Amino acid sequence: MSLLLSLGIWQLLRGMEKNAVERARANAAGDYITLERAPPNWRDLQYRRVQLRGDWLAPVFLLDNRMHRGRRGYEALAAFRLAGDRATLLVNRGWIAHDAAPDATARAPDSAPVGELYLPEKGFTLGPAYLAQPGWPKVIQYFDAAALVAALAEEGAHADGDSLQPAVVALDAPHPAAFTPIRAARTLGAMRHFGYAAQWWGLAATLAVFGVIWRRRMKTGGGE
Repeated sequence: MSLLLSLGIWQLLRGMEKNAVERARANAAGDYITLERAPPNWRDLQYRRVQLRGDWLAPVFLLDNRMHRGRRGYEALAAFRLAGDRATLLVNRGWIAHDAAPDATARAPDSAPVGELYLPEKGFTLGPAYLAQPGWPKVIQYFDAAALVAALAEEGAHADGDSLQPAVVALDAPHPAAFTPIRAARTLGAMRHFGYAAQWWGLAATLAVFGVIWRRRMKTGGGE
């Protein structure tokens, strides 16, 4: 009973979080904001549509274990340095198959990044985000700014590695540098979480009813 109630509460809280995200996206819809330097607080730009000014950098991280249509692949995260203050953030170019990743990410794009800004979360993690490996691109298991700074410094790939920002920009699908976008497609809507919460609580109510019936039968000798 405790487990079922806890799972329902967890899904309710997740639904409330997703509801807040959906409202933020709806409020943020509109024209692109041009960014040439890091803002005082990246959360103020969460889910806003932005256009970055600056330069693509050579380092590319491949976020592992991303599935698309039954195929395993990566999400390609390319480094981009802002023109105004040389702060660096990552640009999510989308999903790419394992065998195509090294060749497809070998050349830096030409067009300025345009897309939705988001703040990635680690979520449930096992082990380190990054293990030392030679050359680029480098495979990572989850977003961890400190680990990625260490990876950048490992090969001296980026003099301003310690300025890596906690924000990522997911390229718009029509962008010439975009691969297959899957980030938004993986997100469950708030109503789905509320539905799961109702299911868990429904199971808890069913268990309670059967528990009451069983106890009454035991008291009246029906269970013997």
